[in-house]
Amino acid sequence: MIAELLAEQNQQLTALDVIAIVSGPGSFTGLRIGAGVAQGLAFGSGVPVVGVSALEIIAMKAHRLYGKSNLLVCMRARDDEVYSGAYCIRDRRAILQGREIVGAPLDQHFSGIDNNIAWFGVGDGWCYVDELGAGGRFSFNGCNEATIVTDAAMLSELADLKWQQEGGSAPEFALPVYLKEQMDYLE
Repeated sequence: MIAELLAEQNQQLTALDVIAIVSGPGSFTGLRIGAGVAQGLAFGSGVPVVGVSALEIIAMKAHRLYGKSNLLVCMRARDDEVYSGAYCIRDRRAILQGREIVGAPLDQHFSGIDNNIAWFGVGDGWCYVDELGAGGRFSFNGCNEATIVTDAAMLSELADLKWQQEGGSAPEFALPVYLKEQMDYLE
């Protein structure tokens, strides 16, 4: 499929500036397959890789859909948990405030957020609105619990900005981000 797409665009893999991947959070298998394909293409072509967070993509899409700039992104995970991160949209970028985490909705504390800002919740994880603490832990300006999925267009746009500002990585550094493992390490 990749070869067909490149042929349709009359492009060679080696002519690309960067290969973009959704680095996570998400399913273990999906992230691993995406990273493996990207690594294989990058090793074979010498093209660098840029990883973009799924939550960052959702934040930017939500910004465009709802016009909000301070977003608490929550995406449902397995075992009644959610992936979450707080993002501020500035200069066409979704800037992570604090860090992304995974856990039970009651444990989401949105580290690093400014409580003087009114935050808007987005993503299907907001089906747990009561547990997420919308009643007082931070200044809350409503939510939309509709599912917002990552897509290639937004991934490409954010990866291009990241590549222009930070450059790309060698293939061996194109690794999935497993928040569950990071949380276990930090505890």
